[in-house]
Amino acid sequence: MGHRFNIDSVKTAALNLMEFKELRRPRYRQISLMIAVILLAGGVVAGIRQQPDIFTGLDWRAVSLVIAVTVPVTIFFNAIDFMLTGRLVGQPVSFGRALEVTVLGTAANMLPLPGSALVRMASLKTGGAGYKGAASAVLLVFAVWMGLAATYAGTAILYTSPGITGAIFLAAGLTVMAATVVVARRLRAGTGTYFLVLAVKLVLVAVDAVQLLFCLSALGFPATFAQASALTLSGVVGHAVSIVPAGLGIREAVAAALSPLVGLAMTSSFLAATLGRVLTITTVVPFALVLAIRARVQARNKQTAPG
Repeated sequence: MGHRFNIDSVKTAALNLMEFKELRRPRYRQISLMIAVILLAGGVVAGIRQQPDIFTGLDWRAVSLVIAVTVPVTIFFNAIDFMLTGRLVGQPVSFGRALEVTVLGTAANMLPLPGSALVRMASLKTGGAGYKGAASAVLLVFAVWMGLAATYAGTAILYTSPGITGAIFLAAGLTVMAATVVVARRLRAGTGTYFLVLAVKLVLVAVDAVQLLFCLSALGFPATFAQASALTLSGVVGHAVSIVPAGLGIREAVAAALSPLVGLAMTSSFLAATLGRVLTITTVVPFALVLAIRARVQARNKQTAPG
């Protein structure tokens, strides 16, 4: 008899992951990072299979800017974002550990689970935070991202094409932001860390807009920064829909749906979001390899250390 999927099995798997204290040992970190490389490579293949002709006729100058600038900047600020998430529950997180969690979270999103959120909660749990504290911090930071992205996209839509839709997005985003301020005041770190999280998320959303603009340019579709900014909400939605590996196709579909609001063709936004995904995952692979090699060296040094 086959095993029937149910929510209890997902909860059990999540709890087991969060109890896995070996995650911070060099040997197990090395294994998990190598698994991450495999998952990321699979994500690249899946993205290319989604659009086999995505690399045809590209402007490689724009592509190089995505690979050399926007993706590394995004990885850096995502690591800072996790460091601040730890601070929300009074747990110091080193930049190296935050970088590993960022890469592992990206890889875990290749699975039909909220992979990035689980990896972050597991890391906080193994560092000493309780379930409630870890979950609260991770969910709060995601809510900040969601509210900020809706506010940012709504503002961009209103700027490009004033109307009720942009106003709705803006109002919804501001409502979520107000709720996150209330929640942040109840956490250990208070509002100071909250506003740092807000600043980092704003940078990440803006960089996402720049990346989408570069991808549109690489594909030969002229667009303004405001138009690209309106599409950034698709990243949050794709991240939230975790039942689909990496939100595959979800972000692209949302970007396409938002396109007419700012005068872009649906096809152009769909392809730009797809190209951005493929380039991002491709660029993360070397980071994962470097971290895996570093973990291997640390594991070897620990084995050969006297005593």
